[in-house]
Amino acid sequence: MPEYTIRLAIESDLEAMYFLNTEVFPEAWSLKSFKYAWDISYDMIVCIDQNKNVIAYYLAQSVVKEKQIMQLAVSRKWRNKGVGFALMQFSVNLYPNFDFYLEVRVSNQVAISLYQKLGFQNIGVRKNYYQTCVQGEREDAWLMAYTSSSQIGQ
Repeated sequence: MPEYTIRLAIESDLEAMYFLNTEVFPEAWSLKSFKYAWDISYDMIVCIDQNKNVIAYYLAQSVVKEKQIMQLAVSRKWRNKGVGFALMQFSVNLYPNFDFYLEVRVSNQVAISLYQKLGFQNIGVRKNYYQTCVQGEREDAWLMAYTSSSQIGQ
């Protein structure tokens, strides 16, 4: 039996996604924000372990034939086990005719490496995009893209 399963999120996953969000991101979304994203039909995909716990999730907004990836979160206990790669691969396969875009902190080399392994390309920089832990300081983001003509992991 596999260690985890990837599937489309259901409304009852929102609270677990919210709690994982608070574990992973310093600028966590509120539960109300997750419910709003659900109500306006954001793409939500979860990865659940054998005990039905949400161990990772993907959250994206669709615009025409583009997916703007808002968040990819993997529980600390499940990092470096291929979960993030599998979740992104599931998404790209689910929406094969879409182009994907995301922003990632320039300091987040683990995520950048994952996205590059998936075939994402750095297409620009968003200056001072993210807040940092230091009051008043900001961090740049790489703008990365994956086009539907790409092959995942190539």
